[in-house]
Amino acid sequence: MSTASILIVMLASAAVSAESPAPGVQADPAPPPSTDEEAAPPPGPPPPPLANPETYDAEVRASAQSAETLQGTLDGGWRLISVDGRNLYTFQLADRGLGPQTIEGAWRDLAAPAATPHTGFLSSIDRTGETLMLRFNEAGADDLVVVTVKPDGGAWTGQLWRRGVVTKVTLQR
Repeated sequence: MSTASILIVMLASAAVSAESPAPGVQADPAPPPSTDEEAAPPPGPPPPPLANPETYDAEVRASAQSAETLQGTLDGGWRLISVDGRNLYTFQLADRGLGPQTIEGAWRDLAAPAATPHTGFLSSIDRTGETLMLRFNEAGADDLVVVTVKPDGGAWTGQLWRRGVVTKVTLQR
């Protein structure tokens, strides 16, 4: 068989298979005809009028404030600063307001070089009385970091312990 004959047979079988489905496969049924009744909306009461922008904004703000009241006092972003003003860590805490056992968080080392991301999850968050203790391992299991702070005005003050070195710190929003 010549190359031209093979090409004609291939084209003919492609045209036949495009027109009819393979054996055992059913062809797609034709879509139902469209009618004017199908395009009409279902019967029912008219939609409520749209609120004016000021009312809508007020409702969104009220909803956000309501959701915020369900969160605990530690919920949100925090920054740990040394007494000499160096930014050491940031923490993002999720406090659902259900007690200290439900607080979760993550940390980021602000003193680490940008090319080496030092971030992770807090291994424990303990709140006993007024004392808050955050514990995590920064560069492996042997690199424990412990932050212990107590409320002091609008911030929390205390100490950072890492590798046997204690640094006085402030935890603030």
